[in-house]
Amino acid sequence: MEYRKEGDYAVDFYQNSDYVKSNFLIGAKYKSSLLENKVMAISLNKIKDAEEDKEGTLIVRLKASELKKLLDSKSGSFYSQLDKVGSSMTGRVIGMSDPENERFHYMSVINNAHYENGVLTLEYNKNLNGYLKNIKQNFTKLNLETMLDFKSVYSFRLYELLKSRAYYPKGVNRKDNSFRVTYDLAELKLDLGVINAELANVKKILNDSAKPNYEAALEAAPEKVFTTWFEFRRNCIDVAVKEINSKKDRTEMFVSYEPRKSGQGGKVYAVDFYIQLYKNNMKDDAETQVKAEDLTEDEKLNFYDEIRDLMGSQIKSKDAKAIAEAASYDMGIIKEKYGIAIKQEVENIVGFMISAIRNDYADVPSDRKKSGKTSFNDFKQRTYDYAELEKDAI
Repeated sequence: MEYRKEGDYAVDFYQNSDYVKSNFLIGAKYKSSLLENKVMAISLNKIKDAEEDKEGTLIVRLKASELKKLLDSKSGSFYSQLDKVGSSMTGRVIGMSDPENERFHYMSVINNAHYENGVLTLEYNKNLNGYLKNIKQNFTKLNLETMLDFKSVYSFRLYELLKSRAYYPKGVNRKDNSFRVTYDLAELKLDLGVINAELANVKKILNDSAKPNYEAALEAAPEKVFTTWFEFRRNCIDVAVKEINSKKDRTEMFVSYEPRKSGQGGKVYAVDFYIQLYKNNMKDDAETQVKAEDLTEDEKLNFYDEIRDLMGSQIKSKDAKAIAEAASYDMGIIKEKYGIAIKQEVENIVGFMISAIRNDYADVPSDRKKSGKTSFNDFKQRTYDYAELEKDAI
C-alpha cells in the first residue's frame, strides 16, 4: 500500500488503520467540519486502547505532533485549528430515543476536550460506551487512510452513510455486488450537515417527535444554504460523488444517483443512490456484520425493545422478534422500512414491515400514492402468510 504521509509514525499507524464506527453515530445529524470528522476518526481508531477512569469514561489522548502528520496540516496555527475542533466537539449533541418518554432526547458525544503540553485529550460520554468500544452489532468498518484522504466534508459524510448501508443482508445484489439507497432530500441535507440539526428551531422539531418531520425541520432552519436542487446537487452531491469515485481503489465503490420528483418535471423530494461494490474487500467487511447466533438472549431482548421504542409500545415482543429476524438484526434496515411504512399509513404495520424487508420495498413516489390506506399491491410485491410468520415468532 502506498502512503500519503512521510515519516515512520504515519507508516506504522496506517498498517493498522481499520476502525469501526457505530451506525448510530454515523446516522447522527449534526453539522461538523472536515477536520473535526477526521480527528474523530483518528480517536475511534485508538479507542480500543483508550484509558477508562473509575466512572467508566473512555479517555483518548492524541499527540498534536502525530495528529499534524496524519492530517498533513501545513497552513496556519495547528493549535488554533485544534482549539476550534475541541470547542465544536464538546458542543456536539446527538439524538437518541428515550424509551421512558417515547420521544427523542439529546446527549453530548464528548464531555471534555482539553489541550496541554502538546496533547489533545478527549473524554467521551460514558453513556455512549456501547457505541464506541467492543461493538457487536450495527457498525461499519472504515479505513483511516481512506477517510483522512477526503478533501470535502460532504464526501466524508456521504461515504460513511453509503458504506454503512453496503452490507445489509437484504440490501446487496450478490450477483453484481450492487445496491440502491434512497434518502429523502430534507433528511439528506441534515445527514450531510448542510443544515445544522443543532440549531434551536430545528432541534425543537426533531426533539419533540418520535417521527421527525425533516421537511418541517428544514423549513424552520434560519440558515438558508443550497436551497435549490441545482445548488445542492452542484455543491454537495456532485462534489462528494466525484471524489468517492476518483478514489474507487480505496473506497471500493462506484456511485451514481438519480433525483426523485413529485410528478413530471416536479420538485425533487428524494435521491436514489446506486452503488457498485468491488469484490476485493467484500468478504472481510461482510464478516464484520453481526449474526443472530452471536447475540446473547439479553442482547436480542434489548434489540426487540429498540424496535418497540421505534414503532411504539403497541408492537408486541413476538412482532418485534419477527421483524428483527427478517432484517437479520440490522436496525438500519428496520428504520428505513419503517420510514416507508409511516408515510403509507398501512393497516397491518408488522406484516408490511416484514414484507418490505424481505422484498426490499422502495418508497412510493408521491405522484403515485393513493388516498386512504396503502395496499401491499401498490408495491407490486409478493404477499406472504403473516399468520405463519406470527406463529413462528412465538
